Amino acid sequence: MVTLGSVKEREYSLIETGEYILTLSDLEETDGQWGTRLIWKFLVGTKEDPTGYVCNANGEERTIWAFTDVDIILGSLGHEFVEKLTGKTFTKDSAPPSEDDLLGRRVGAFITHETPTRGKSAGKKREAIVQGSIKPFKGPQPNKVIAPNVTRPEPTAADVERMALVQQLGKLIGRAVKLETPNHAAYVALDLDVGDVDQLEQLIVTVRAEVQDALDA
Repeated sequence: MVTLGSVKEREYSLIETGEYILTLSDLEETDGQWGTRLIWKFLVGTKEDPTGYVCNANGEERTIWAFTDVDIILGSLGHEFVEKLTGKTFTKDSAPPSEDDLLGRRVGAFITHETPTRGKSAGKKREAIVQGSIKPFKGPQPNKVIAPNVTRPEPTAADVERMALVQQLGKLIGRAVKLETPNHAAYVALDLDVGDVDQLEQLIVTVRAEVQDALDA
């Protein structure tokens, strides 16, 4: 016979306020009451040890999340992220960076605590990145390390097109998994490095239609 434990809230230890080095580990799209949003997920390290990431009691690396519009609104937190992560200036009509330009890169930022008044986390204190505190990280960027005297080949137009399709398809499959669409498991098992451009385009149409059906249901 099973004996249930006591009813209690999950214990959560907040990261202390202060300045940290944040490494962008993941970017996701999410749909909610505010429309489609981007979730920026950062691993948290100290200025003395940027890769000594803050962990939970069980040793699992902690992440701090920030939500922004998908569009890069000038003066917004998303605008601040892309400029400080890439070291480039983005003005009106600038070409947006790709996901590969951002993932794995680091910035310095101040973490504070805030208490949301709405949503599932209303009344519960959580960490937040202070807008205006973000600055470029002056140390080595992990995804930009190139061996001496090695020149990275420039991608062809066909390579760029294919990479864009793979990224688009990967995000759609992620949404299919979250929505548990009928064929989401089959999509996850696909090797996206094998298909040609025509196959990828057709698959995008298929997955997008299945995702839309799930949203409409």
